[in-house]
Amino acid sequence: MRGRRGGRRRIARFMRMDESADAAAGMPVPASRGKRFLNLCVDLLAFYAFLTVILMMIGVTAPNFMERWKVEKGLAIATNLAIFFLFYVGCEALTLRSPGKLLTRTRVIAFDGGVPSFSQLAFRTLLRQFPFEWLPIFMTDEAGEAGLPIHDRWSGTRVVSIPRDESEA
Repeated sequence: MRGRRGGRRRIARFMRMDESADAAAGMPVPASRGKRFLNLCVDLLAFYAFLTVILMMIGVTAPNFMERWKVEKGLAIATNLAIFFLFYVGCEALTLRSPGKLLTRTRVIAFDGGVPSFSQLAFRTLLRQFPFEWLPIFMTDEAGEAGLPIHDRWSGTRVVSIPRDESEA
């Protein structure tokens, strides 16, 4: 019986972090693993919708480009990466939030708690291109804290929950 109960606690801890100490100190509360994973899923869906719209617009305005895009893999990859960069940097530079972060009430901050610079947001987006760079969120350190994805750790940013009483602005 005890084993089952401990397993439930681990699952609950996976879905939410113990926010009491950070919240009591007035510190930003790191987003939970569940929120981070939901951000990833929602952002991917939103990106593919954005990519589809942009490619349809390019197809209407520059059909010759789209014919080349269909047969030249390098051009397709470069176009997709440029649109990916535009999507994430555009969202995060304007609002510090992507579509997933809007849904989960989270936002990007610098490690010092301030607003990240444009270069930090751009570098963060470039780092997202590494395969499996987000896997550390499923690992824990000695203190039981979730790991930071590479795009957070190397860019000096992190994702935090927005308190219910704070304005959405």
